[in-house]
Amino acid sequence: MERMVAGVKLEITEGDIAAQAGMDAVVNAANAQLRAGGGVAGVIHRGAGPGLEAECRLLAGCYRNALALAEANGIASIAFPAISTGAFGYPLTAAAQVAMAAVVEAAPGLQSVRHIRLVVFGPVARQAHQEALAACLGQT
Repeated sequence: MERMVAGVKLEITEGDIAAQAGMDAVVNAANAQLRAGGGVAGVIHRGAGPGLEAECRLLAGCYRNALALAEANGIASIAFPAISTGAFGYPLTAAAQVAMAAVVEAAPGLQSVRHIRLVVFGPVARQAHQEALAACLGQT
């Protein structure tokens, strides 16, 4: 699925985030050290549940900050995974709504970034993101 928002192509596709041909940047949803596993942060989030992420309002900030960094570095295309929906257990529907709202809100201010791809795992995640995008664009 593709939609144009403020001159930026928003794409939702199923696939492997590590295999995104044609993208200038790919967002890593793991940790700053690029290490596998949850570490202390993973233990805290698993113990607290998905509410911790929501209460801290970190998820929308992940998308906004990544887009701001891409913009600052002249990146034209960027691929995002469905951040926090895997090991961190953020509820898929809520995560899709936050992600799509953050991206749609940021799109009008982007000059360098012209293509944003959301790479999700499976048809359920794809559908959730498509519905969230449609809702953000008033197409429900």
